[in-house]
Amino acid sequence: MHASKKITILAVSLWLISCAVSCLVVPWEVVYNARYELSKVRQVWSVADQAQLPGRILLVGSSPVRMAMSARKIERATGIPSFNLGASNAAEFFDDYLDDVMRHVRTGDIVVVSDPAWLDISRPRLPVGCIAEIRHDCLAWHFKLLPNLKPAMIFLLNALAPPSPSGNMRDARGDNTGQDIDARAISIEPLAPSVELATTDVGKMNSLIRRLRAVDACPLLTLGPVFINDGELAPWQTQLTTLKNSAYKSGFGRFLLSDDVVYSDRADFSDSFEHPTRSAGAAWTDRIIARLMDRSNGPCAAFMAGRE
Repeated sequence: MHASKKITILAVSLWLISCAVSCLVVPWEVVYNARYELSKVRQVWSVADQAQLPGRILLVGSSPVRMAMSARKIERATGIPSFNLGASNAAEFFDDYLDDVMRHVRTGDIVVVSDPAWLDISRPRLPVGCIAEIRHDCLAWHFKLLPNLKPAMIFLLNALAPPSPSGNMRDARGDNTGQDIDARAISIEPLAPSVELATTDVGKMNSLIRRLRAVDACPLLTLGPVFINDGELAPWQTQLTTLKNSAYKSGFGRFLLSDDVVYSDRADFSDSFEHPTRSAGAAWTDRIIARLMDRSNGPCAAFMAGRE
């Protein structure tokens, strides 16, 4: 009985330590990387803010935008100064990241936004304001009753050496200048469809559109691409159709680019279900260009016409 008490106490102690590690290590890791990524994005802003009026095309989002979209290709097609402001891992601090972007957005800008949470609603997000100041709610957001070993491993690695952010090779326009990650040998999990996709996202999208239009900027919200299972194509298409219909019912359907989102070819992705290769990113960029250049149904037709 005495031995069993010791085992119980040890198990509870290890559980509490794991919870504490999750609450302390993960937020600090996210904040560290967020501050680093935002510093790199601000270097692109220093160039973008010098662009002449009447406006610019700004690409906003997490690592898929950072890795796969091409501001230079969009600029060549449209004749409008374009900048890639994507920030790796921004999915975890997107609200603070978007606030930082909004401080630079000005009248006449076209803002292309891709928020990974629109397709992956289960992803946790750091509370607003935690990048500037760590509060108690910043430390509690990652708490789990059944913590896994990953935070503990991060803790041990960081105890030996400071965390180093991922490579951030980009040109003055913000485009990726590094090579595709050759990770075809790595098995990646496809993204499963969510039945809450439309109901969860429509309100957030509508709010973002109002926010951008309030400063006389034109929004274009874009989804994907994401890697899925062949067998889940039908439920995915159902969810995307429902989302699109809900967007039109809410009055902002023309601001949403939701076609050609799902891919089932592993060769189109590198090391994650949301990290397209350069070729898949080129197709995504082409869809954005086509929507912007659409003089009849494009959301920013008036903005584009003013530059002819």
